[in-house]
Amino acid sequence: MPRDGYKNTTRDPATGRRRETRDADYTINGDVDVVGALTNNGEAVGGASLSGPASSTDNAIARYDGTTGKLIQDSSATLNDDGELTLQPTVSVESGETRRQVRIGATWNLAADAGTLYGTVIWPYIDGTGGFGVVGVRGVYVAPTYDGSASSGSMIGVDVAPTNYGAASTEMIGVTSEPVIGGGSHPFLTSFYAKGSVIAPGQVTARYGFAAADAQKFGGGAAITNNFGLYIYEHLAGTNNYAFWYDSPGVFRIKGDGVMAYYNPTFTKYTPGAVNFERVVQQWNSNVLEYGPEKGGTGTLRGMRLIGASLEIAALVAANQTSPTGLFNVMADANGKLYVSNAAN
Repeated sequence: MPRDGYKNTTRDPATGRRRETRDADYTINGDVDVVGALTNNGEAVGGASLSGPASSTDNAIARYDGTTGKLIQDSSATLNDDGELTLQPTVSVESGETRRQVRIGATWNLAADAGTLYGTVIWPYIDGTGGFGVVGVRGVYVAPTYDGSASSGSMIGVDVAPTNYGAASTEMIGVTSEPVIGGGSHPFLTSFYAKGSVIAPGQVTARYGFAAADAQKFGGGAAITNNFGLYIYEHLAGTNNYAFWYDSPGVFRIKGDGVMAYYNPTFTKYTPGAVNFERVVQQWNSNVLEYGPEKGGTGTLRGMRLIGASLEIAALVAANQTSPTGLFNVMADANGKLYVSNAAN
């Protein structure tokens, strides 16, 4: 017969254990030792040794306490019902070589912390020994999208603004890019690449591939000694070194040694190292400035026309003179053509 308060009592024929069902709540005072599995309607219930704190933070992520795997504790990290994860300002990141820290909205304590502060470290590592290639690797990929439901202000993919309110620093750099190649052949190695904008449809008043704004100075003590909008270091490491290259039909380039050249757009388009060309060049040669047409290979030495309302020449010196003793006079004939005569004649 069932005991008082119980609805039914049965015995498992396989194990001989008694199973009882109770209609009302049941309170147990004291410890209960469970031998075997503890179940609820046939579903397993957690182990008897699993325990946690007396109270916890709402939505907090539980953490193991110790190494037994049976004790949990509270945490400051939370995950709400909308799937929003909230972490503390300091996040430790283990890389393959050194332990680095990502600090978001936190203060770097110079009294306790030493070394280099990394705001964010993105370090994808590809093990290429498996025989599989990758289509592309991006450390950071930023593509903000606006649905156009209302007017917006500025849209900025990446905004980097380091600030120093304290002591002087060796240098302050907004963005630095230092690609490293340890092997293999690479058609292009780009430290900074501004990809062409896609405008379809839409209207853009002014499109800037690169824009370097002037500095804004606040306070009476603000001073800038040398203000560079664009600074390019000397380029000497390659076979053909160019500080600037404008890939127009008539290529304009500044070589690593500072020689400027503009190539004839009606001739074969110039490519680095080509021997056939027609160009106008500006350069220094043995302390003498040279400016005029040049040719190479199958090119033709073209003429030069000076245009303007007037032309003023300080002095013309014979090519074989080292001082202005062999001066020339520049005169014009009735048709406006210039001719040169020796001043002594």
